[in-house]
Amino acid sequence: MVLFISKQEKQRAKVLAFINDETEFEGIDEIEETGVVANEEGLSKQLGDYSKSIRPESKANLSKLVSDEIVSYIYEDLITHHASEVIRALFNQSARENLKEVIRRQHRQYIRDDLVKIDYILSECIGTGFIERLLKLPEITDIGWNGHFLTVETPNIRLSYSAKELGLSNIENYINRVAAKFSNAVGKAFNESHPILDSAYDNVRLNAVHHSLSPDGTTLSLRVVREQLAITGENFSDCFAPAFILDFLAGIMKTGCNLVISGMTGSGKTEIQKLAFSFVNEDEKIITIEDVQEMHLKKLYPNKDIYSWQINEKIGIDELVRASLRNNPDWVVVSETRGAEAYEMYQALMSGHYIVTTLHAESAAKIPRRFVGMCLSKYQLDEKLLMSDLVSTFDFGFHIKKVTYKGTTLRYLEEIVEFGMNQHITLFKQIFRNGKFYISTGNQLSPAFLGRMAEKGVAEFIFPTNQENLISKPIINELALTEGLPLQNRLKQEIAKKIIGGEVR
Repeated sequence: MVLFISKQEKQRAKVLAFINDETEFEGIDEIEETGVVANEEGLSKQLGDYSKSIRPESKANLSKLVSDEIVSYIYEDLITHHASEVIRALFNQSARENLKEVIRRQHRQYIRDDLVKIDYILSECIGTGFIERLLKLPEITDIGWNGHFLTVETPNIRLSYSAKELGLSNIENYINRVAAKFSNAVGKAFNESHPILDSAYDNVRLNAVHHSLSPDGTTLSLRVVREQLAITGENFSDCFAPAFILDFLAGIMKTGCNLVISGMTGSGKTEIQKLAFSFVNEDEKIITIEDVQEMHLKKLYPNKDIYSWQINEKIGIDELVRASLRNNPDWVVVSETRGAEAYEMYQALMSGHYIVTTLHAESAAKIPRRFVGMCLSKYQLDEKLLMSDLVSTFDFGFHIKKVTYKGTTLRYLEEIVEFGMNQHITLFKQIFRNGKFYISTGNQLSPAFLGRMAEKGVAEFIFPTNQENLISKPIINELALTEGLPLQNRLKQEIAKKIIGGEVR
């Protein structure tokens, strides 16, 4: 009989084992027979593949491959004799390889040429320890430490771990070490005089608040940005929206449009922004403007004409938007509009350029009001005229919602609005109620936009007629399958000991 358990508990057990570098093989066949581990895709496959390189006889310490004392001793030696190489190794793979050879030659008595242990030591000394190993897993998007417990998030699951479960006796020291490595990498101080750290290291964004401002200890939030699409044509309808909405998105992007995507933090705004540009013609020039690289459009679409710009401490989004207009772009893409740069984007709109951006708003219908407020935060303008210009120039607003249901995070498109001078047209509405999704459509695109589609030779898009129709979603069906069968603590711990952990290569 196959034992079904919730996805959340399975992921929790796997990540816990991964954090703790479990190295026990005993009884793995018995666990596989439950149907929990065998042939599962994603996280368990990646960990399973790597487990073959871990030596089963290394059982002396299930929490760590090498003791903290040895790691500290080797770290001090590296800092004393190879300081410049240590700093360079944060970003440079060849420097890391050089340090591996130093560890292998000068500390052979501790590692006996065990390459896995060398990788572990280097991760602890140069990288960010188990956090670095977690960030290498493609499923993990966010990691946080709130002073009491660690949170690990994937696109659908949020897990938490106490310091005891992590096997760390001095978590405050560890968290400060992580923050220090990020601060050193970007040349920023992190101390009582500079208690807030915003930093980016490789594809990771970090925010830390020093313990002088946080009574429970230093807090940490990390977000990892993947150079890939999280929402694709293949998984679009799993939860996000029906497949015909993907056809609609393709149609409006091929036509050319001004699109604003709203939603709360972590709802998936940037992912839809990235997906939208898969439909843009290759002969159209795109300029992207970001504070931290998140979209990676040049890497996603190497054949498209993309200029990728990033702000710094001296040059802001508003200046780059002004500069973009001197480069004759078809599209100006601002990763997120937060403030007075909205005015420069308004100027770009009025000069005939297509604008795509994201922002925080309560609904798609409230996007113009939010944009007006940001313009007025710095400039004295005629509010009525500004609003009139925006609603006549903005084409579409997408609003994305994020909810947690049975321990799983669901991200879905709540509504699509076409803006207009006289009224906004709600083209699509999706609601989630009592564990079920319902959609409503029926209103059609304005004659003006249909005319623009015809000018570009894009097929006319007709919305189907639905009045709160119940639709089936694979993710909801999966959650229903595991309902009422929580994993027992004993089994959870048993699986955690059997799934192998270690640094992912």
